Amino acid sequence: MERRGTTCAQASRSSAGQGDDLDHLQNEWARVTTPAKVQKLQRTLYRKAKAEPEYRFYRLYGDVCRKDILQAALARVTHNGGCAGVDGVEIEHVQKDKTTRNTWIASLMEEMKTKEYRASPVLRVHIPKGDGKTRPLGIPTVKDRVVQMAAVLVLMPIFEADMHQHSYAYRPGRNAHQALEAIVEAVKRGKYEVIDADLSGYFDSIPHDRLMKLVARRTSDGSVLALISAWLKAPIEERDPRSGKVTRRRNERGTPQGGVISPLLANLYLDRLDKEVNDRCEPYAGKPHVRFDAGAESDGHWPMGLSIRRLRLLYHVPNIRPPRASPWGILGATNCKLFGKHDTRAHTLR
Repeated sequence: MERRGTTCAQASRSSAGQGDDLDHLQNEWARVTTPAKVQKLQRTLYRKAKAEPEYRFYRLYGDVCRKDILQAALARVTHNGGCAGVDGVEIEHVQKDKTTRNTWIASLMEEMKTKEYRASPVLRVHIPKGDGKTRPLGIPTVKDRVVQMAAVLVLMPIFEADMHQHSYAYRPGRNAHQALEAIVEAVKRGKYEVIDADLSGYFDSIPHDRLMKLVARRTSDGSVLALISAWLKAPIEERDPRSGKVTRRRNERGTPQGGVISPLLANLYLDRLDKEVNDRCEPYAGKPHVRFDAGAESDGHWPMGLSIRRLRLLYHVPNIRPPRASPWGILGATNCKLFGKHDTRAHTLR
């Protein structure tokens, strides 16, 4: 059945594809409850996507503009907190009181329905890392974060239906602890070789053209595609903390680490690598941590390197260390803790 003005089609329970279990997807952020009507939409989208892997959704923009979707998006953005973007508007201003909040939502709905909404530049700040370096973080405006979250609520069930079962990062109902449990189980089955692949500046290196083609494989809605393209191309603004000088430049590559929709897009782009590598081995967590049977190093990490190069991403040449040469760890767990008495070899792409 065609839906009027919103999602292209409804899928019945009988048309659900294999693995149709959306319960763990209903609350992507467990501490913020998704309204029942939003859950129903997500369930419909997920079942349709699961049942028809080649289907392209052609009416999604109307759902992104829905009042209940925008309200749910605002609730999640409020829960996540965060600083003001380039316009200086704090989330507390939007949530000042019920009247202010409702007026703000109504105004945003009108902007989107009349296609007057425009993505603002992204404020870039640098946060310190443990190694003395800094990590660039992009901060969209509150308005952009809410619209991005609305898009995530609609698109996430569609892309989630396609994700590899052994991918754990930035996914609803999945976390690093589950990844650790998976690797321990793999060790018990005799798989105790590890490749730790570190993609260099992954979020900042994703090619826009290839990413948009992947998005377009699942939706032909031009308005949704235009939204995502606008967020990707939004200028980057930096402010010198000493002089106060503001510089602005074009963003020709990557999706800002800090953008609400960035984790979903990053997972979508990396899904091809997940499937190419993990159909032969078992993935681990956010980056391609994979395990092969003993002795597979001759054909293990190089095919993965080729896959990464085909995606036009940056990585470093592997530094292969001899067994137990020194302690190493992933996500806080060391080889000794994970593998015990097994003869473990670790290959690391730094």
